[in-house]
Amino acid sequence: TPLDVALVLDASGSIRNSAPNVREDAMAFLDALGVHDCVYFVPFREHVGPAAWASPRDSLLASLIGGMEPNGGTALYDALYEGLVGVDRSIYGGPVRAERAWREQSYDGSDCGVRLPPRALGIANAVRRTALVVLSDGGDEYSLATYADSLVTAWSHPVPIFSVAIGDALPPRRVPRMRPGSSATGRFRRQLRYAEALESRLAHLSHISGGRLIMGDERDDVREAFGAVVTMLRSSYLIGYRPPQDDDATPRDGLVWHQVELEAPQHDIEIFVAPGLLPPIGGHAGSRGHRSR
Repeated sequence: TPLDVALVLDASGSIRNSAPNVREDAMAFLDALGVHDCVYFVPFREHVGPAAWASPRDSLLASLIGGMEPNGGTALYDALYEGLVGVDRSIYGGPVRAERAWREQSYDGSDCGVRLPPRALGIANAVRRTALVVLSDGGDEYSLATYADSLVTAWSHPVPIFSVAIGDALPPRRVPRMRPGSSATGRFRRQLRYAEALESRLAHLSHISGGRLIMGDERDDVREAFGAVVTMLRSSYLIGYRPPQDDDATPRDGLVWHQVELEAPQHDIEIFVAPGLLPPIGGHAGSRGHRSR
């Protein structure tokens, strides 16, 4: 099934040292996608965008990514909202078109971003899987949205988040021969607590959405991390189901929570799936189940 991938790239000054080759790494990620896949590119600094839909080989993406110069602040949570909402091309109560019109429309290539027809029509390249891939150190100083807002958006949109953590989200290197009580030891502990907090936030967003957190431990590992994401996307399964009636679900602060459990008989596989979801406005519900060897 073709992919619709939101590629959310941190272009702030904080990644200049931790991901100096981010432009080349992002282009390598695009090269690994298929010809029928589509990309919703969302760069961010202290502001988000401009975002753009394009095919992975489109010169527009090469131009936008090639022109990125890391500088400025970070609005990660606003960028996540834009990516999660923007990558979903479902029609959610949109205009009803004749089946013939749906079938004559293209949904990839130059028409990436076109609204998708109902899945029941089974139109080629119109039944797609969605995912969000974000490269960030997890810090945020400029978003209007909060971390809590990001959690709610992730809960209610069935889009797995694959976070590639870099920079401040990675544990600091211990300086050899640090003496207990020294200023270097105190600084190390503060940096470690900060890194653990950032990593925890990225990990939790990935977990609740059915995605994964991948640590970009070294400068040269970002491209490898992107490659791991592509492998997981290509080996994943799209699982559809009819959610229970609201009377059988669990209310949470006025919202209806649908819990999801996925089991497999094999013991040599690792399952990652969203633990559940809150249906967004419009009544659409679903979940993505993923497994990898």
